Amino acid sequence: MNKTIFTALAITALTLTATTAFAGGPKTSLAHCGCNANGDNLEWQIINVSSKSKGHQQHLAGDMETCVVTDDAGIIVMETNFERGESDCIISGSLENVGNCPTAIPFPVQDESCT
Repeated sequence: MNKTIFTALAITALTLTATTAFAGGPKTSLAHCGCNANGDNLEWQIINVSSKSKGHQQHLAGDMETCVVTDDAGIIVMETNFERGESDCIISGSLENVGNCPTAIPFPVQDESCT
């Protein structure tokens, strides 16, 4: 009976571990200031990232962002530089070296300019 209980616990633990790994672990809801689909502005995108993500700590207000638009053949048809008006910020969860979004206006809104 002890072997049966141990086996059941081991299978449960492996299943939970695999499920967490497959889902990518804990997520953080983030307001990301980046290029829009047209490449003609920087806009807020509300995204979910791994709580271990590192890249968004480098998206800081004042940094330059280059938006590139290509045609179907991959040829660049437009390349524009923008100064990032806001840093990426956390809506919920945690992310090392990334601050929380302001609780008052201006709060990041999906598809609104962040330049």
